Amino acid sequence: MAREYFTHKGLLFPCLNYSPEALSYVENEFQVRDDDIFNVTYPNVASCR
Repeated sequence: MAREYFTHKGLLFPCLNYSPEALSYVENEFQVRDDDIFNVTYPNVASCR
């Protein structure tokens, strides 16, 4: 499990999708603009099986 996940601020993240560097960039350098649009969804139940 240690190679598949890493901990960032007490939360586990999969190494396949995230990296410590990417999370640090988002936290420290990414700037949200007034005209940005976020599309936040939940995964399809069928895709989790």
